[in-house]
Amino acid sequence: WQANNNSGSTIYEIESSTGVDTAYGVIYTGYGLSYTHSALTPNVTYYYKVRARNLDTVYSGYTGAITTHTICNTPGNISFTTVAETAINLTWGTNNNSASTVYTLKSSSETNTNYQTIYSGPNNSFSHSSLTPNVTYYYKVYATNLDNISTNYNTPNSTHTRCNVPANLVFTSVNETSISVQWEANNNSGSTIYELYSSSETDTNFSLLLST
Repeated sequence: WQANNNSGSTIYEIESSTGVDTAYGVIYTGYGLSYTHSALTPNVTYYYKVRARNLDTVYSGYTGAITTHTICNTPGNISFTTVAETAINLTWGTNNNSASTVYTLKSSSETNTNYQTIYSGPNNSFSHSSLTPNVTYYYKVYATNLDNISTNYNTPNSTHTRCNVPANLVFTSVNETSISVQWEANNNSGSTIYELYSSSETDTNFSLLLST
């Protein structure tokens, strides 16, 4: 703020309020014309006003109040709470950001590039559905404050959807010393490995025949 022609013996008193333009409290008293307000909460509205005091302890009126919003912290790490064949539930840390923070979640499949926005809102969790079985999905999040200023992305994290159970196991050829079988992928991706097991005489004691 400016001295506005006040002498060097003038004492200034700066007051601040959080969230609303009421309930101010003194945060600084002194001769200076600037102050750094620290230990604040990310993405919160802070109001400020100043008045001056002369040598007789007589106060001036207040300046008009000014307001700003603190920047958001970068969101915390992404964790996967449930991973199924076609859905992934994930969550991320708020990192002490206020409830007015907007989080933007982006996802990419197969590679850690070409991300697309899949969620933007106040929640720090999301259920990603309608996915392909056995595919790698990457995720990253950034936060936006009340002034529409965004953070950097947090560290990307990835996981793989589970495989569907193979479908329609059938015999394609049976002769004296060999049996040929085939099955359907059931929407599993091309990176899926299938294991074929066999048992003779009874439906127990299976052993691995093939992994491909």
